[in-house]
Amino acid sequence: MKKKFLIKTLLLLTAFVFLKINCIAYAQNNKKVVLQLRWNHQYQFAGYYVAKWMGFYDAEGLDVEIKSAFTSNNSILVATKEVLEGRADFGIGSDDVLMEENKGANLCIVASLFQRSAVEYYMKSDTPYRGIVDLTKLNIARRKNDLLDIELQAMLENEGIKSDNTEMLPYSTEFSAADLATGKYDVIPGYLGTITYLAQQSKLSLRIIKPIDYGIDFYGDSLFTKRDLALTNPDLVEKFKKASIKGWEYALEHPVETAKRISTEFKIEGQSVKELEAYNLFQEKKVAELTLYPVVEIGNINPNRWMKMQETLLKLGIVNGTPDFNSFIFNYDKIINDRNKRLEMIFIVLMIGSFCIFLIYFIVRLTTNNVILKKENNERKKAEEKIIRSTQRYETMFSSALLGITITTIKGIILQANKRWLDMTGYNEEDVIGRSIFELIIPEDDNVLKLKDRFLKEEIESYEIEQQYIRKDGRLICGKLFMTSIFDQDSDNKVNMGMVLDITNTKTEEETVRRSESRFRRIINEIASGMPEVEPNDSISEYKTSEGVYSLSTEKSQLSLKLEKINLELERMFKNEMDENKKKEALLIYQARFAAMGEMIGNIAHQWRQPLNNLGLIISNLEDASIYDELEPEVVNNVVGKCRKLISRMSDTIDDFRYFLKPQNGKTNFSICENINVVLELLDENLKFNKVNVTMDTKNDVVAFGYANQYSQAIFNIISNSIDALAEQFHSNKEIGIKVYKEADMISVEISDNGGGIKEENIDKIFDVYFSTKGDKNGTGLGLYMTKLIIENNMSGRVELLEHGTGVTIKVTIPENGGSKIEGARK
Repeated sequence: MKKKFLIKTLLLLTAFVFLKINCIAYAQNNKKVVLQLRWNHQYQFAGYYVAKWMGFYDAEGLDVEIKSAFTSNNSILVATKEVLEGRADFGIGSDDVLMEENKGANLCIVASLFQRSAVEYYMKSDTPYRGIVDLTKLNIARRKNDLLDIELQAMLENEGIKSDNTEMLPYSTEFSAADLATGKYDVIPGYLGTITYLAQQSKLSLRIIKPIDYGIDFYGDSLFTKRDLALTNPDLVEKFKKASIKGWEYALEHPVETAKRISTEFKIEGQSVKELEAYNLFQEKKVAELTLYPVVEIGNINPNRWMKMQETLLKLGIVNGTPDFNSFIFNYDKIINDRNKRLEMIFIVLMIGSFCIFLIYFIVRLTTNNVILKKENNERKKAEEKIIRSTQRYETMFSSALLGITITTIKGIILQANKRWLDMTGYNEEDVIGRSIFELIIPEDDNVLKLKDRFLKEEIESYEIEQQYIRKDGRLICGKLFMTSIFDQDSDNKVNMGMVLDITNTKTEEETVRRSESRFRRIINEIASGMPEVEPNDSISEYKTSEGVYSLSTEKSQLSLKLEKINLELERMFKNEMDENKKKEALLIYQARFAAMGEMIGNIAHQWRQPLNNLGLIISNLEDASIYDELEPEVVNNVVGKCRKLISRMSDTIDDFRYFLKPQNGKTNFSICENINVVLELLDENLKFNKVNVTMDTKNDVVAFGYANQYSQAIFNIISNSIDALAEQFHSNKEIGIKVYKEADMISVEISDNGGGIKEENIDKIFDVYFSTKGDKNGTGLGLYMTKLIIENNMSGRVELLEHGTGVTIKVTIPENGGSKIEGARK
């Protein structure tokens, strides 16, 4: 009892110290935090809004207020000043943080969100400009104390050009694209592409000068705080940083959704929500370029780049000193390690003491446990021997059974098959293990599917049906299946055991007898109808005609042989016609598959283009690191990890397209909207390349029963045709609209485009095989033909062309229940 009490006491003491250490890190939960922006609310700060909306700050125990730089009286708040004077905890800045640090402000950079500067300089595209020296001949708009002007000075300094700062405009001066259009200035500065957006609105063509092109590589928007806060409460700073980065990752991966919500949440007087949404969507692309995500981690900080920014400011005479970059850049791990060292020795002593006591306790218990373990080992061996004998009996019965037996998962994946079943189907064990049993079964009718559904829902324990199996050589065999569920001896999960009796020969014999009987009855009826009438007389064996006397038995035999020859000839002609139709259908499917494969390869090329560009950028960065002797093991490991992620993404792209083309044999329940979204993801790069906007109109998702993969191919063909039609249009508003809705027990999808429509003489031909309006090089004439074949023949639906003024609408309708009602109606 004393030993147990001592052990419990030490454990509680150790746990108390451990919890005390961790409680320090969470002491500041539910703290009010203020973030000061450097401009008005817009997509430039999207990650912080998302972190607040999605509850990422709440999850870290932070109550965050995000303040605009614009006040109610139209004055502009300076983020560095607000943080230094205690009205904000965090702010957004760049080289202005270095300038304040030079004045003794003691600020700290937490994360660099924009890996490139958002500063740009604009001139009309026809302005005479061959190099930066030409700027000295142009009328440049410059303001006093303007942060945008610093990088212009740095560009000129790099080229050995002395900047003339005598004719500087007041800081309050505003610039716009109209200043260039009217010739007021030859060059104006701008931030985050605002001038470009305004120029596009007025259709003004601009030339853009970026500082990075002339060796000036400043960081853009960066998150900063006071150094005192970072040192006294590093946990709060780290939580805010982590939640903000999480918000930025979500915003960059869901840009359209984020831009629309920003436009709705933050209204600006004089601008409609639609105008704000257009501007934020434009700004979203600029922000994505500046963050370099996902090539560079969100918030990544390279101390050398901040040092180079400081050196540039020194050259320009803007600052006169160099800060301590070890404390200027926030390093959470270093701060925490320093703080934990004070408790490290106490914790080590306690751990050593606990270890010694546990060691003594272990030695004492070891002797006792050895006796118990020996007894348990003997019992375990006996149980294992019993299991082995039972398993051997099961395997003998399984292998030598006269019935074909399969063990599958609940979803139909084959786990085991005995020799009899393999002989019946002509497969080897390696061919079928891990494969779906439904790939080897001819699809059943609705009654059988309902029976199986009841079995899977455990409403019945077993069932018995007859179904056809596809042999490896393509021939069909008929089997009588008895299906039941059992528990797997290895995993204790439920599996399905199917026992199959080959009744192919029996069915063939029954069919032969049936056909013979039918043929015999037909011949007898024809003979009876063709014989002359005679008086009933049992002794009559011949009859007289004008041509002579004929025997009844002879006439019947000749007529029977003649009819049999005719019947055999008809069967031969029918078989030849069926074989010829199968060859034609196989050729069409083969051609359509190659056409689809060509489109798939083109889409894979689109999907690979961006990862390949990112790989090129990583290699360039690696080369720069080697040149500047910055190639440390940590950097190499980081770069290799990013390269592997990009390569893995490219590999996943191939798998996505391979699974899309993989045929499916069985009908399944599938979501119409998810099915369409998969097609849109595959065509995403093609849509972006041709600047096509896709909108979906569906209130509730609908579920259909049928061949999901074939339905995807049909939708893919229609949307691909719409993209091809829109690619030939020159207007900027290229749209594809998708509408999903139910009509009674039918599911309809309308796909509309504004691609100009179809010529009247071609309307009746678009679903014909080999008909194409794209020319020999771009069209196969199989896409819409195969779509109609899939929907109407395989899914009992219909495809309709609904032409409208600016383009085409194709309506695809399928039955919700898989087609049983429509098929019944057609019969």
